[in-house]
Amino acid sequence: MIKHAQASAAILRAVRHNGSLLVSVADNGIGGAAPRPGSGLAGLADRVDAAGGTLLVRSDAAGTMVTAELAVRPDRAG
Repeated sequence: MIKHAQASAAILRAVRHNGSLLVSVADNGIGGAAPRPGSGLAGLADRVDAAGGTLLVRSDAAGTMVTAELAVRPDRAG
């Protein structure tokens, strides 16, 4: 991401919220990322969809944020 986006920083965040796992990666690069057919983001979107989740891509001149939301199973620990 840093190489193609010309970003100087990236942030990874993962949180569990309301029965979902939210994983996001954001950078401060030039933007322009999109899940185009044959791209890495399209492949990622396919994998997230196959797991029953959703993928959101926001990319503009301020940078890019890719967020995946996946359902998680309840803890089995008692």
